[in-house]
Amino acid sequence: MSNPVEDLEKLLTAYRDARQEFLQSLEDVDRKKASVDAIARELNLLKINPYPLPPMDGLSEDDLGSAVSSISAQFLKPLLEVYKFLLELHPNNYGLSRASKDMEEMIGRNFHFSAHSSGLLILDDVAAENSANKTQDQWIGYWNKITDGRWFPDLGDIVQWNEQAMAEPEKYQKTLVSLRKDFDEKWLVLSNRIIYDKKDLSGKIIHHYGSTLQESPIELENIPVWRDEPISNVLSDSRGLAYLQALIKKAYSPREIIDIFKFLSGKPKEDIRIWTAHTSNEWPRSKYPGRAVSLNYNGGRFLINGVSILYGNGRSCGVRLASAASV
Repeated sequence: MSNPVEDLEKLLTAYRDARQEFLQSLEDVDRKKASVDAIARELNLLKINPYPLPPMDGLSEDDLGSAVSSISAQFLKPLLEVYKFLLELHPNNYGLSRASKDMEEMIGRNFHFSAHSSGLLILDDVAAENSANKTQDQWIGYWNKITDGRWFPDLGDIVQWNEQAMAEPEKYQKTLVSLRKDFDEKWLVLSNRIIYDKKDLSGKIIHHYGSTLQESPIELENIPVWRDEPISNVLSDSRGLAYLQALIKKAYSPREIIDIFKFLSGKPKEDIRIWTAHTSNEWPRSKYPGRAVSLNYNGGRFLINGVSILYGNGRSCGVRLASAASV
């Protein structure tokens, strides 16, 4: 018969070992953005680290966000096991239950964010399910069942992969051709969900909607109605810059954003167009507030769509960490 005390000590030992290995990796690798102190402060702030890490001096507050995004999921998982074990012993303890849920969400977020900080994403070079067409909700259900390390990409993932492709075009050519085929033959459905307000022009963007990676909504005060509007015009408006930055989750300049989509689409900036939901046509925001984000070609133009009604069908592809490629 197992001894709860001994079992708990084993889990704690696994956590301590994983933490020490992570700390050692910080010492072994020249990491300009990560720091032990920044990570420690964030974990302690969330009250999920029973073994505070030692502080280090000379840190800039600006490092905190980048440092937290470098936390390894492998480092956090042993701590989650500790919480789950304690929860089994005390199933009615709300604090343990809340801590376990928060830890699971944090692991999911940082597993994904670590890909962004490393810049090592692999996008499938064929459309999912033999180029099947599904609604965004159907693709969410499909990808939530996938356990090989891939997930349903949002526009931020596509942009991150695209930046890699811009640096090494020949290496990523096959996947780029596949993406453009999807843009041309149907459209590529992404996991961004836009929730337009029914009464005014405000709205929110939710990345990785409906999945374990779902992130907190990005609130926008004003999302204008754009119908086939050239991207340069949209980006000349502060509301347009805020909208596109929220979609890609990066505070890039207008020039950087244009260059990214020129490479992804193979189109000049004049042919890159933005669409958002209307307020008064047959599919108004008041009646259909929830919309899926998608990318496609139409009439020789490349469309960044924030208008797709949720029952609209399109294609999908998976994305994963480079380190998960052999999973």
